[in-house]
Amino acid sequence: MITSGLRPREKQLTQERARVLPWLILPASVAGMLLSVFVSASVAEAKVANPANQSLVVVHESRPHVARAGVWQTYRDHIHLKSGQERKQLLLKFSNGAEGRPKMTDLRITLGGKPFATIKDFDEAGNLSRSLNGVIGAGDTILTSEVFGPSGARLVWTLLSEKPAVTSVQPNPYGRDDLLTIQGNNFSDNKHSLKVSIAGKTAEVVSAGPSQLQVKLPGHIPAGDQDLVVTVDSAKSNAFKIKARPNIYWIDITSQSPSQPVMILGRGFSKVLADNVVMVGPHKARVTHVTDGSITFIVPEMHFPQHGLPLTVTTNGVSSKDLLILDVDIRVIPNILDAPKIVK
Repeated sequence: MITSGLRPREKQLTQERARVLPWLILPASVAGMLLSVFVSASVAEAKVANPANQSLVVVHESRPHVARAGVWQTYRDHIHLKSGQERKQLLLKFSNGAEGRPKMTDLRITLGGKPFATIKDFDEAGNLSRSLNGVIGAGDTILTSEVFGPSGARLVWTLLSEKPAVTSVQPNPYGRDDLLTIQGNNFSDNKHSLKVSIAGKTAEVVSAGPSQLQVKLPGHIPAGDQDLVVTVDSAKSNAFKIKARPNIYWIDITSQSPSQPVMILGRGFSKVLADNVVMVGPHKARVTHVTDGSITFIVPEMHFPQHGLPLTVTTNGVSSKDLLILDVDIRVIPNILDAPKIVK
């Protein structure tokens, strides 16, 4: 390009145009490739940035659909949705060439007897994702995959739905007789679709809604931190940490002298002695024996008589709220009330 005789500013503009011009006159094929890369990168970035995908979990998945060379094969699967599940976000994903296997060379997929996808709908990586919201309802829907390809070619599909999430549990810490209120999202108003587990044991769902559940506690739950998990159909929430409060119900002696043993019956204790602290009024007692439902301690030394001293058991940092009273006196008075026969 000839620039002699131009003024300095004109010369600068001419050089800048010269740098830009080659990009403007690229061959169509090269320009198309650049545009394709740009669009692909933008789409990929959008998929990564989409937070909704992070809240989906697999609720159904197919067995591998495997091709036999030179033969069309048909696979029929049932997608079963419980009542209410069709109102949640549903995403059906296919993977052609799953697990590093060869890809099908031709595909015909129908859903509920209607055309759903062909090989042309898959991307270059062999993936296809489509929303099923408004496409299928509660109950069974047949998904038919007709596949053709080299021997060993593999197709699989997964159905993803919204993942339930627990945001709070009240009360926490909780006592054995408390009714737990669970706040969160992506729950269900259908109690039959719900399962709430605490420490691996199933709690009774008393009331249910999309964002709040109330449950009765299961049987004996170990002391300390435990995991609460909400399952809606087959989608599980992350574990939410809750803490059991020990309960105390009965003492074998209502009046005892210092340095002598007293047994408390209750629930939610730890079998590790050091995890349990017994207070007699302001005095710390020495724990000598612990089971799931009992604690034996030695009445601490103190001036006596002292009457009406409250007993408190703290297990793993959580204190009981039940009221038991001990008199510290020279007289020993057994509890005339019968002990609970069953402590679950």
